[in-house]
Amino acid sequence: MEFTGAWLDNIMRTIALCPKLFQFCMSFFGGIGLLGYIQSSCSIVMNVLHCTFWGGTWIEDYIMPVFGEMRSISGKE
Repeated sequence: MEFTGAWLDNIMRTIALCPKLFQFCMSFFGGIGLLGYIQSSCSIVMNVLHCTFWGGTWIEDYIMPVFGEMRSISGKE
């Protein structure tokens, strides 16, 4: 695997898939208590962060365009 635009694109996709990854882990491990606790804690933290940044505008207005920029720089859209 070479460290190019494709590598960067994979990282961005992985970040975008995090919520789905949590769901997969939950189903894969059959909802083990600790994993369920970690997931609920993370979603609470994410909701707090989302609300804290002016109703999520910080994330949508600043973080997502950066990811978009990185994608276009890497040449993969």
